[in-house]
Amino acid sequence: MTLFRLRRKKLIKVFDKYSKKIFDSKKLSGKDYQILFYKLISVIKSRKYNSDINFDPRGRRNFLKEEIIDYLKNSKYKEALGDLKEYIYDQSYCYRDVSAYSSFEEASKAQEYNLIYNRKGYICREDKDIILIIIELFRYYLKIN
Repeated sequence: MTLFRLRRKKLIKVFDKYSKKIFDSKKLSGKDYQILFYKLISVIKSRKYNSDINFDPRGRRNFLKEEIIDYLKNSKYKEALGDLKEYIYDQSYCYRDVSAYSSFEEASKAQEYNLIYNRKGYICREDKDIILIIIELFRYYLKIN
């Protein structure tokens, strides 16, 4: 069986399909989260990944990961899911946290590389690893398998 690389659009499609019920609901349903994460993990693990030197986990991506952890610790699951959505959609290239870099020039260069990464449309190994860590954090705080 040949494994293909995961396109970001495919991950977004799966996320949107299975998170809609969660975002539309007023009540917390661990089952809905469990289904969402099962589907995401299934599509993620069914693909192959390459490293990408243009991927930069600092800046907005790191901020989102830290904010997700804070939301989960405070049982703000829908807010955390909103940040995961932003992370998966990779809207992070629109604005940078310059404080994560040693200079404005370094931040600008990182943004250029990030744009190159985004244009490729694939999830790299490093990005995949962070997404899986975030999903595991959700599962831990929601106490789901």
